[in-house]
Amino acid sequence: MGVAVALAGAASWAISSALLASQAERVDTLSASALRLISALAFFLVVIFAVGAAGDFGRMSILEFAELAAIGLLALAIGESLYAAAVATIGMTRAFTTVVVLYNLFAFLLAAVFLGEAVHWDVALGSVLVLVGVYLVVLHGRARAAGVEGSPHILPHGAADVRLPLIGRVRPTLQLGIVLAALNGLAWGAAAVWLQAAGDQFDESAVGTARLPVAAAVLLVAAVMQPESNLRRLAIGRRSLVILLVSGVLANGVAGLLFIVALEDIGTGRTVILYSLAPLMALPIGAFFLRERVTIWVAVGTVLAVVGVILIA
Repeated sequence: MGVAVALAGAASWAISSALLASQAERVDTLSASALRLISALAFFLVVIFAVGAAGDFGRMSILEFAELAAIGLLALAIGESLYAAAVATIGMTRAFTTVVVLYNLFAFLLAAVFLGEAVHWDVALGSVLVLVGVYLVVLHGRARAAGVEGSPHILPHGAADVRLPLIGRVRPTLQLGIVLAALNGLAWGAAAVWLQAAGDQFDESAVGTARLPVAAAVLLVAAVMQPESNLRRLAIGRRSLVILLVSGVLANGVAGLLFIVALEDIGTGRTVILYSLAPLMALPIGAFFLRERVTIWVAVGTVLAVVGVILIA
């Protein structure tokens, strides 16, 4: 049962990424991220009362709540914005693959440094495979997919420029996409290690809920303050609004909740391994629904990266 739950969670994450990527040309990153967090918060508020974990908020001190809120800011406000910008810049397939594998790699390395987790031969080999896989997907796969260096076909159809948080419009480049995805992976990895040390005394649903309000509020305010943001101009179509809200529920709601359920049933190692299959699930989604180019090098790189994640886990 736990294996099926973990696979469903990985699929939920992959589908959410495809939904987000489908709106990258229509909605700026701040507005998209704010809407996704608001819908995830609504989902968790329903869940926390349904499972009877609301009482955990009464046991949290101000400092404990502030720490969880800070983790949420790192993972959800900063991380979500970086991820949305990476998807808009280099497409879902490459952004999702790069983020997932680097998130796992950074999380492991930070856990080894700050939590004292041991490093074995399989972990070292897995780290090498992760880096090789990312290289094939992001660099070598780009040249093969485009046919010539610098071809715009590495981007989703019609993506001419990207509105980044607090920066404005920039011309999308492969280098920018790599940097955004790597920073996102680092933010998520650091937040995961921090959360492991800070949230073990409370119910998982209460911890997940506590991370969301401040992060959602910060992104909402930041989006409204940006003159060209979709939220500021109230320029979000009904279809885009629904897609982004569903994407938020799937990514930060359903996938997160299923991760917790699988964790309790089959343990951390097997759950992380199964969730690392999300990039492979995202490949056909990006190819069939977003018309992204999937070459042999992208596929091989993704497989190597996922194998590396499995060895690390």
